Amino acid sequence: MDRLLVAGLTAPQAAATLAVTVSARRAGLLGEEVVDAVSLLIFATCLAGPLLTRAAGRRLER
Repeated sequence: MDRLLVAGLTAPQAAATLAVTVSARRAGLLGEEVVDAVSLLIFATCLAGPLLTRAAGRRLER
């Protein structure tokens, strides 16, 4: 249960991921396809993180 809670709380690291992606794009290291994929990954983890945290919290509550 603790692992699920930690995973849910640490999964949506959108700010750090976005900062690295934008910096790499400006440096010419990443293409538009990669930036789009990273954006979708950020979106998915921002949705999944709270759901995992809620599920883990309910299990720990019992």
